[in-house]
Amino acid sequence: MSGGSAMGGFSRIVLWGVKGVLLCALLLHLPGAEATLHGIKHTPVVDVNVYSKVAEINSSTQARFVPMFGAPGDIDSSRDDGSTIRLRLESHSGSGIVSQNSVFRGFFNAAIKLPCGVGGDSAGIVSAFYTSNGGTYPSNHDEIDMEFLGVRPGQPYVVQTNIYADGSTGTGREERFHLWFDPTVDFHNYSILWTYHHIVFFIDDIPIRRYVNRPEQGIQYPAKPMNAYATIWDGSTWATEGGQYHVNYTQGPFDATFTNFKLEGCVWDPTIQITPPECAMPTYKAWFNDNEMQEMSDKQLIALEWARSNFMWYSYCDDQERYPVHSPPECPRRLGNLNSIVTSGTPPSARKGPWRKTPKSKPVTRPKPATLPPVPGHKHKKRNKPSKVAERIRCWIASSIGGRLKHPIVRILGSSLGGTVVGVYLIHNFLRIS
Repeated sequence: MSGGSAMGGFSRIVLWGVKGVLLCALLLHLPGAEATLHGIKHTPVVDVNVYSKVAEINSSTQARFVPMFGAPGDIDSSRDDGSTIRLRLESHSGSGIVSQNSVFRGFFNAAIKLPCGVGGDSAGIVSAFYTSNGGTYPSNHDEIDMEFLGVRPGQPYVVQTNIYADGSTGTGREERFHLWFDPTVDFHNYSILWTYHHIVFFIDDIPIRRYVNRPEQGIQYPAKPMNAYATIWDGSTWATEGGQYHVNYTQGPFDATFTNFKLEGCVWDPTIQITPPECAMPTYKAWFNDNEMQEMSDKQLIALEWARSNFMWYSYCDDQERYPVHSPPECPRRLGNLNSIVTSGTPPSARKGPWRKTPKSKPVTRPKPATLPPVPGHKHKKRNKPSKVAERIRCWIASSIGGRLKHPIVRILGSSLGGTVVGVYLIHNFLRIS
């Protein structure tokens, strides 16, 4: 074999190796791509953790969860000394866990990485982080929901928030948002702040919804201690575009991974303590009763309007199919201008609302205040659908390895591993042929 041909063959090997590195980098979604949604980058709304002080209080006290339902092996708490829990959905069963403590008002948080289906198909899957006291108060329970609804390939994930109070299950208060990132690549924090004055939902410290307690108007509001729950289950009958698309179990199993659990507030077990403890009083000196926890800062209000103006696509308040004359009393007054409301072409859960048929109105958005940060157009532009083999590899890496690769350098090295393997394989075959 001549030196020139050997050098030419070696150059081809190096080129193939570089291509392998680039391919694996794409499969792993390197940090630069994680901040985008379908190729469109969104600038952060806030530059600080708006409720970071809440997370720091009692941070040494970890929430303890126990299995609620699921087949053997579907709940895995073997990672990170039990602080990271993987829940699995398979054709025979979903799975779920519940906190041992019930809390009356406070802060609930979980960092979640949502299930990644082959080709991005997570249709029909419902992953949830919520609070409820249905086991203790079956006839008049309270509930605060964050449900993550799977989607068809190329579509952004959907989060549905909902609030029930005093057994008002016939009055669903659903609001739906598109997520502005890919929640299957890495962990994101999802939080619920529940005080005497209001309930606020957060995603990575960005408020997306606020529900204010107005007892003088007779509006129902959660007022009993609740446990925290994390679940994954089959919602094929309603979750994705009104139940048109079901879970495809040939692409499973589907895993939702939860970590960074926080339950901070007034611990109260009503099955043991019939009389409310002192910390349940609104005058009790605790962080969740502080004045600053009863209002939102200017920065939070701007972030709230940013999220609602750009990513909320359904609100029960604007649903004229369900409420043709008057919206519920906690909703803003209708002024008759359809351009100032949000409507939806897809109904929420059939089990959580008196649904009759799909509304005919098309989605419209609220006018954006001038103070809001600009958001690029076409924020949910479809990306080219990857091959099933490539997406299967990416999802496997994301679920098995991705959570452990925290530092960007480590991620880059990890993405290079595939290229190295390809290069070694090609060198081996080149030398064998030579």
